[in-house]
Amino acid sequence: MNLDVTFPNAPCYMIDIDVASAIQVSNHETSRQELLKRRLTRSGELISRPEPNLGDVQGLVNELQQALADGEQCHIKGKIHVYKVTGKVLFSFNSKMYAVEMLRQQYREQSTNLRLTHSLKSLTFGDVAQHLHIIFRFGATEHTKFDMVNLMEDNLYSRDREHKDYFYFMKLVPHIFIDEISDAEFRSYSYSLNHNSKQSMNDVGLISMIYDFTPVNMKITKHNRDLPRFLVNLCAIVGGVFVIFGLLNRAMLSVKDTLVKQ
Repeated sequence: MNLDVTFPNAPCYMIDIDVASAIQVSNHETSRQELLKRRLTRSGELISRPEPNLGDVQGLVNELQQALADGEQCHIKGKIHVYKVTGKVLFSFNSKMYAVEMLRQQYREQSTNLRLTHSLKSLTFGDVAQHLHIIFRFGATEHTKFDMVNLMEDNLYSRDREHKDYFYFMKLVPHIFIDEISDAEFRSYSYSLNHNSKQSMNDVGLISMIYDFTPVNMKITKHNRDLPRFLVNLCAIVGGVFVIFGLLNRAMLSVKDTLVKQ
């Protein structure tokens, strides 16, 4: 799972990212994440100072209050490795709820600014390098639209002023692209996406991205056409051109005859 998302109302050190699936629950495994988290100012400039000590609760709360007052943002980009079974990726403040409660007690006004509003720039599954090869070899078609962000309105959930829970429901169809001309094979997915939001019950909020894989594959093959089929298609094109010109010629003659009679 490849994602590029910005949280305009939450510092990076407050956001937990967890993956749950049937395989991980049975084996008690932790998902492998290759994510780059960048702390940004309100204007998008990089913040280079170190993150607060999570063990120092009061220091964390003070730092969080200042970050919310300054409009600190969090930009997360990278990949999360998931199993090919039904699962979900969760974004929340679950492990930092102690800090959230203290923030509410000490800085009530600033605590209302801590939200999981977000702006998705990209959301795909599969190898990004293969996506580029597929688009180059097979062209831009409905089967090579790999980014799910194209299926939703830009910055849909970045303007919310309330604490909400956000839900994404993704159905993935595995695709096998076979280029017989260069003897190459690529794999990726196409998607269907539904999403919605609702008022959070605990005034904190979360993001739940639920994904499922279909049990069937779609195979798309690119190959050279043989000579007989090429000649048939060429004859069809030439014949169509003559038919169109014949119709236009007949229409123009009819108009001419009408004008002459008048």
